[in-house]
Amino acid sequence: MAIKRDAALALEEYNKVYKPLYDAFIANPNMSPDELEARFRGMNLERTREMMRHNELFVGSIAEAIKATNELVISAVKTARDVHGARFEAVVDLGAGFGHDLHVLHENFDDKIRYIGGDTSMYGVALGNRAYVGHIGMHPFDYYEASGYAIIPDDVPCLVMTHHSIEQIPDYMPVFKNLLKSKSVVEVVHMEPFGENSDWAEKYDYNRNMMAILTEAHDSGAVEVLDVERRVFGVNPENPTSIVWWRPR
Repeated sequence: MAIKRDAALALEEYNKVYKPLYDAFIANPNMSPDELEARFRGMNLERTREMMRHNELFVGSIAEAIKATNELVISAVKTARDVHGARFEAVVDLGAGFGHDLHVLHENFDDKIRYIGGDTSMYGVALGNRAYVGHIGMHPFDYYEASGYAIIPDDVPCLVMTHHSIEQIPDYMPVFKNLLKSKSVVEVVHMEPFGENSDWAEKYDYNRNMMAILTEAHDSGAVEVLDVERRVFGVNPENPTSIVWWRPR
């Protein structure tokens, strides 16, 4: 039977991960960020598995996968800043989980930048605010609720990012429209499986129309698609991360 993905299913899936992760952190608050991320993936740091980088398969440890993913996030934001010239005073991560990517950015960028995350799971939000207290702020956020986009500050220029969270939204159009309404957004970077012609995306009802919508909006002059990199890295080779950067015109 085909999966029909909606907000309730996504929340159920994430709470199954984030509640035990939150409980584990409460029991052992000295866990490192990498240990938290490994537990999030349901694996220990030493375990190896097949992964993919630019369509080349290789075997690596989960520790190597976390390092590569961290570097991907850092590089994507540096591209926005250094290549595209985006000037921002806040980074907003939508569907941020427990804020691991924001923590990584805080460790590698100007500490004057505000790091704001939103997630639908109360356990992810609570964990992020406990584990990374003082340098990121996590808030309740639901892609399907227009009011949730108020977590994007309107008083400073913002870079909005997503990382394997748009994949949970079968139709990108409502997300796109809400992002366009946020006048403080100077650039958006999606680190997502594009889902086009993907058996995996079809099987799990992951997003498959984001790139089509962005391409049409670019062609119409509504936005500028700045760069696209496909199949950059995948802990799961069937569902690898691609990257698209865009900004409103």
